[in-house]
Amino acid sequence: QGAGLGRRLAAAARRLVPDGAPLWAQIAPGNAASVRAFLAAGFRPVGAEALLTAG
Repeated sequence: QGAGLGRRLAAAARRLVPDGAPLWAQIAPGNAASVRAFLAAGFRPVGAEALLTAG
């Protein structure tokens, strides 16, 4: 943790697709470390989801 591996992997994923091709990542909004890593790698948020359960 804290070594920047997630950010490097997210950045590497961007290099695996041709320029301009869509690339999506799905991250749980509560996973702040992953959200930060993908934002740092140049990804942009386009939405969020909420999981609901009947109590």
